[in-house]
Amino acid sequence: MENATFRDFLQEYIDIKGFSTKKLCDATGIPERYLEALLENNNDALPPAPYVRGYIGKLADVLDFNKEEMWRLYKKEIAFLSSGAQDRLPGNRFAIKRIDKKSVIAGVCGILLLTYVGTNFNKLLGTPQLEITYPTTNNLIVHQPTISIEGKTSSDNKLTINDEELFVDDDGRFKKEFNLDPGLNALTIVSKKFLGREKEIIKKIIYEPPRKIKIETNE
Repeated sequence: MENATFRDFLQEYIDIKGFSTKKLCDATGIPERYLEALLENNNDALPPAPYVRGYIGKLADVLDFNKEEMWRLYKKEIAFLSSGAQDRLPGNRFAIKRIDKKSVIAGVCGILLLTYVGTNFNKLLGTPQLEITYPTTNNLIVHQPTISIEGKTSSDNKLTINDEELFVDDDGRFKKEFNLDPGLNALTIVSKKFLGREKEIIKKIIYEPPRKIKIETNE
C-alpha cells in the first residue's frame, strides 16, 4: 500500500481479521474512545505516548503485525504533523531578528508537560485505585465450586488476578468467575499503572463442598 498512513495500515489489519471496534476493544483491553481516536487520527484525544505505544503493542498481538514498525510509523506521522516546514529567504543582518519558533514551541511543550504531570501526578505515578466489590469479606466460606470476583480500578491500568490479565471496561469495572479447589483458595488481585506503581489485594475463599448424606436402608 503505497504512501499508506498508520491509520490505513491499522484499518487494513482490522478488516483482514474481521474485527468490529467493540470486539477489538474486548480482545485488547483498549478503551473504545482511544481506539476510535487512533482510527480517526485524533491525536488530541489520545493519552501520553507511552500509553499509545502500549496500545499499539496490544493491537499487534491480536492483529499479527510488527509493533515496532507500526510504532515508528506512528511517531513519524506525529512528528510531521507537529513540526511543519517553512522555507524562508535569507534575512539581512540589520533586520530585527525573529523569535525561533522551534524554541518557543519546545518551551511551551515543556511547560504543558510539566503542568500535565503536576495536575495528573496521582493518576500517572500515584498508587492505583483498586476496589473489590465482591466478595467484600476475607476468608469467605462458600459451598459452590466457583466464585465471581467483581471490582473497580482505573480503565488505563493493567489488572491481573493470579497473574491472569482481565478486561477492564471504560468505567474501570471488571468481573471474572474462578473455579475453586476444596479448602483454602487465595486470589491475588493486582492493579498496575503503566509507569510501574501497583496495588495488591488478596482475597481468601474457603470452599467447603456439600457433605454427601449416606442413606442407610434396612434389608
